[in-house]
Amino acid sequence: MKRISAKITACVLSAAMAAGMMSACTPTGESGAKDMLLTAFDSMSKSASKSWSAMTDNADGRQSAAKGSVTFDPGEYLDELVGTDVKEISVSMDSKIKGGISGTTYGISYDGKPISDMDMVLDASSKTVYIKYSDLSDKYIKVPIDELTSGTTNDDFFDDEMPNIEFDDIINAGKAFDVKGIVSDVDKIIDEINKTIPESDDEGERTIKENGVEAVFTTKTVTITKDDDAKTEKAVKEALKKSENIKAFVSKLDDDYDKLIDDMFESVDDDESSDNEKITFYYYDDKLVGFGEDNKNYFLSADTKEGFIETIKVDDEETGKVQMALTAVPDDEKLDIEFKCTVEDLDLEAPIDIINNQPVTLELKVDDFEIVNSDTCTYNALVECNFPVALNDSNKSQDCKIKAECKGEDNKQNVSGDITINDDGKDKSVLKFTEVVENTDASDIKVPEDSECVGAENAGSIFEGEAAQEWLNKIKDALGEELVTKITEKFAEMYSYDDYVDYDSDNLLFDLQENYGIDYYDYYNDTYTEFDMDKFLSDAKKVYPADKFDDLKDEIEEEYEYGLTSTPNIDTLYSDYDIDIDDYFDD
Repeated sequence: MKRISAKITACVLSAAMAAGMMSACTPTGESGAKDMLLTAFDSMSKSASKSWSAMTDNADGRQSAAKGSVTFDPGEYLDELVGTDVKEISVSMDSKIKGGISGTTYGISYDGKPISDMDMVLDASSKTVYIKYSDLSDKYIKVPIDELTSGTTNDDFFDDEMPNIEFDDIINAGKAFDVKGIVSDVDKIIDEINKTIPESDDEGERTIKENGVEAVFTTKTVTITKDDDAKTEKAVKEALKKSENIKAFVSKLDDDYDKLIDDMFESVDDDESSDNEKITFYYYDDKLVGFGEDNKNYFLSADTKEGFIETIKVDDEETGKVQMALTAVPDDEKLDIEFKCTVEDLDLEAPIDIINNQPVTLELKVDDFEIVNSDTCTYNALVECNFPVALNDSNKSQDCKIKAECKGEDNKQNVSGDITINDDGKDKSVLKFTEVVENTDASDIKVPEDSECVGAENAGSIFEGEAAQEWLNKIKDALGEELVTKITEKFAEMYSYDDYVDYDSDNLLFDLQENYGIDYYDYYNDTYTEFDMDKFLSDAKKVYPADKFDDLKDEIEEEYEYGLTSTPNIDTLYSDYDIDIDDYFDD
């Protein structure tokens, strides 16, 4: 199961991106819900594509513009959390794109008093961003786009097989993203997979019900051999390489599409391949719509008479449990959408404590959804979202709810709603919000001259001096002395230490400092070129628990591994402490 499921998931679903969420069902569903969802996604995608094209294409005169505002009205719970009355906060935005140049002005106000504004210009032809803080300076900070993204490479997050993604690649990929076309390609790929599935060992039926939508699937459990695996691999690879819409999108991110597909399969380790694996395939109206290892691990979808249903379930002892379900039910010309996701016992690489390691459930309901204007992507909907948070000092899980009413016009989108939290059995208002975005006409945008700019390397000068202090005083005056005091106190609480902190073995040097009064850095000389290891170990041994002392010495060695440039007496490290600098270099 490991090898074939990895291939189907990585090579089919990943290639389909977001559109693949609705791919594994018949193109013309019984309820039409799938087609309505695709139309909505398609409208949003094309609207975004128009904006991207206006930003990056200089020749054809494309342009767009919008202005809007968001207002936050804090409620009783936020006041209680902060410890004082919090006033209304407003953010305004005026944005336009014309001739390959985009410009946006932002403004922030508190209790009706302006406290900050920013002007940003992006010139696609020169790949340069200009940013000006009017309260601080009349100069723009000039930053090449490459510098904004140069600090992050794919090596930080992905395998070596992943392509390097540039700014232009992302923009061009967005313009090539055809939702319906990609879904059509994935449907064809799944048809090819179906042709390679061997005769079933066992057949039956399985009923799945999610969010009130029920589907009855025909199931076929088959034994997959290595030969079957190879046939499926070949079929999927060939189908992917023939998928014009997927290729058009992915090729904008990696120009060698065929090699990328080959690498996706090769990345699945051959050692994980096993013979005679049992896999269950799910069919709806004789169409392959999902697959799974057992009742605890499966992916499937279908467009039934009641509506569209899709569910993904993973229950693994090593990686944890995840269950997601999406349903969409037509209501005349409108659509009611529900999404629910529950995660439990996740094996996270980062040390993230998700609300005391309890199961976390996110629920999203969108009722009466309809597109008002597909060109401007305005829409009507009633939205409700529920999820747990831990905002109070006890870190106790609290139910948070967001409700919003969305009303669209030809050129304007209105959203209003509120956020509440259940505190000791009582629903309290966190804040209310209103948002208005209106499409306008784009005027010419001026790219700042070099004489009006400072380079990114000199940007620090803008945030210093008298103007910066006057700006801080302006913010303090607007917020008021009491709120500033409360904010300062909250920050102090966040970064304070208890009188005694029981650090674990990964923080023994901090443990030694905080709880036993011996600071590792006190044993360097004034220029940090020498370190008195003998005295440090001698002093530490006098006060530190004997059963933890060997672990402390190991951590000291690790400290040297990452601090060799500031500790040059490496000969002493080798002769006296058996720490060899050469051990820390690669081949």
